[in-house]
Amino acid sequence: MSRRRAVPRTDDKRPPVARLRSLLEEPDRERKGRMMNHIRRELDETREPGPWIAAARTLAAEGVTTENAVYYFAEIFLECITLASVGRDPVMVRIETAMDELKRAHGLDEDEEWLVGEGPPEWDALNDAWNARDDAIRVETLRAVGQHDLADALERDREGCEEREAAGGSCRFRDIPGILREDRASFDVSTQMPRHNDRSLHASPQMTRDGNRSLGASAISLRMDTDL
Repeated sequence: MSRRRAVPRTDDKRPPVARLRSLLEEPDRERKGRMMNHIRRELDETREPGPWIAAARTLAAEGVTTENAVYYFAEIFLECITLASVGRDPVMVRIETAMDELKRAHGLDEDEEWLVGEGPPEWDALNDAWNARDDAIRVETLRAVGQHDLADALERDREGCEEREAAGGSCRFRDIPGILREDRASFDVSTQMPRHNDRSLHASPQMTRDGNRSLGASAISLRMDTDL
C-alpha cells in the first residue's frame, strides 16, 4: 500500500462542517494551506459565507475550536463579500474615485499610496469611510445568514471583534499557510490589530489587507498571483 498522501481534492462536495473539521485535523502544514486556499477560491466564486460561518460555530459548540475562533473564521469567510463589493458597490466606488483623484492631485502614480498618518488628512478620512462601508456590508451579510450576534458585535465594537479574531487566530490556526490572504504578503496574525497596520488601503483593483481589516485593491491581484 502506498504511503503517499493524495493532494487535496478540488471538487470536495462534503458539507462545510466536514471540510473545516478535516482542515483543522490535517497534520501536514502545506496540505492545510492548500485546503484553505481551495475553500477561499470556492467562496470567491459562490459568495456564500453563511454555511462556512455556521460550520465554525458547530465546531466551537463541539469543543473542536473556541468561540474566538468563530470570529477568526468569520473574518476569513467574509472576505469574499468584500471582494465582490470592490468596484461594484456605489458607495465604495465613490470613495475609491475620490482617493484616486486625491493621489493624482498630489502627484502619486496609480500604484502608489500613503502610509496611514503620512498622507493628507483627507486620505485617512476616505480610508476610514471605505472601511466603514465595508463593515456595513459585512453586517448586512451576517444578518442575512442569521448570525445576528456577530453582526451586533461588528456594528457596536469593531475593536472588540478584532481582539477576538486575534485570539481565535493564535495557537493552532496561525501555522496554516494561506489561512489568511496576508500570509502570501508577509502578514503575521500576531499583527492583526489595529485595523491599519502600516499602510492605508482601499479597493483599487489590487487588494491587500493591512492589519486585519483595511482591505484595499492592491490585494486582489496579489492574492491571485500568490495562491498555493
